[in-house]
Amino acid sequence: MLEKQKINATTYLIAALLISSLLVVYLINDFAVKLLVLLLIIAGVYILFLIQKKQNEKLLQKQSEFYNLKSNLLQSSLDPHFLFNALNSVSFSIHKDSHDTAISNLTTFSKLMRISLNNIDKFGHELSEEIDFIKNYLTLEKFRFKDQFDYTIKIQPYVNDMVKVPAFGVFCFVENALKKGVLSRQGGGQITIEVDKNPTNKELVISILDNGVYRDLTDSENFTHNINVVNTLIGKINAINERQIRVSYSVGSEQHGEKIGCKVEMRIPTELSYKLTADTF
Repeated sequence: MLEKQKINATTYLIAALLISSLLVVYLINDFAVKLLVLLLIIAGVYILFLIQKKQNEKLLQKQSEFYNLKSNLLQSSLDPHFLFNALNSVSFSIHKDSHDTAISNLTTFSKLMRISLNNIDKFGHELSEEIDFIKNYLTLEKFRFKDQFDYTIKIQPYVNDMVKVPAFGVFCFVENALKKGVLSRQGGGQITIEVDKNPTNKELVISILDNGVYRDLTDSENFTHNINVVNTLIGKINAINERQIRVSYSVGSEQHGEKIGCKVEMRIPTELSYKLTADTF
């Protein structure tokens, strides 16, 4: 909105300058002076035109980044590859497994789709929605990979699950723990998600721990596309808030000098604004 106002102001300025300048030229009798003034007017209008063009390009770039982030967030929650595999799993359960299993998988899939589509225009949603999405995702993947992994979600009873968190932010780190960590390890593994609250700082403390293959997540080269999307989202959210979301990475554990798995810790203030607009980009 602010950028549009600036562009409109520049347009009005050009029009006003042009009209007033033409009146001045009309009143000048000396031809040489009139020509000089006319050339100055043309130069001034051209400079203002270049300024307006630059503002337009800046606005278009901001809008492009804004809608690209929205599109990337939607893709992270509705990854075509995952959807295809999930539908195959549902189809398999309908033909091969019991009727109850098929209904359960179909219900889980529909819940996952509902959460994703309900948050299509949101950069933040309630913790309960994030956790439900993760549960549904892991349930479908656990069925697809024939119980090659286990997962545990621990939420402290005093945590308010209506607090807002970055949309699909926790999920993207859980997805990384599954795909790059646990499923890459022979024999599978365990993912543990814990949600606690720091009453002193009024922030959620969310940890994602896996005992899969170690990844050095302090090196951005080991980020998946979805983690890059979430980091961009967190950066934009932090830019409009005084308090900041912080994400740290560490080794999951060590056995006989060997690094195993990863631990991601997210510290999310409980009172943040998630109202991002194109002007914030």
